[in-house]
Amino acid sequence: MPTGLGAFFNSNGSIAALLVALFNLGVSVLVYLPFVTISNKAQTVINEEESEEDIAEALKF
Repeated sequence: MPTGLGAFFNSNGSIAALLVALFNLGVSVLVYLPFVTISNKAQTVINEEESEEDIAEALKF
């Protein structure tokens, strides 16, 4: 069941539970987003068959 709907139905229709579940989803997306961005950037460099030095440089912040 989707994030918000599961909380809504399991709490007997509480709007507050729906909002908290959606807020938690938003926070988790914001926490994981930098790591996914770095991973995608590194994978692009790897796919271009660059040297190991170029890969290390791409992973730097």
